[in-house]
Amino acid sequence: MARRTFDVIDICEILVHWYAGRSKNELAGSLGLSRNTVRKYVAAAEAAGMVPGGPEVSAERWAELAREWFPGAGGYAAAAGDVAGDRGAPGLHRGADEGRGDGGHDSSAAA
Repeated sequence: MARRTFDVIDICEILVHWYAGRSKNELAGSLGLSRNTVRKYVAAAEAAGMVPGGPEVSAERWAELAREWFPGAGGYAAAAGDVAGDRGAPGLHRGADEGRGDGGHDSSAAA
């Protein structure tokens, strides 16, 4: 399996939705990531004493934290209004199988 590189915005998307109360398993499934990948990024926030439902965190602050916790993350920095919670969470709301009307099944496949 190939390794995926994460930009700051990708890490922020994970953190924003976890902080809003989504479970790690739900995030993994919705974003197409392994549970271990989600756990890796959330563990940094948990180690810093953050818990879901805490005080509001700005997009800029999430980006600062992601860069601090994961200095090897790609350079795309989250700007105001650019983290998942502010841009409609495309990975969570419009997954590969959603919107097809067939429950994610390829109707062209042989039965």
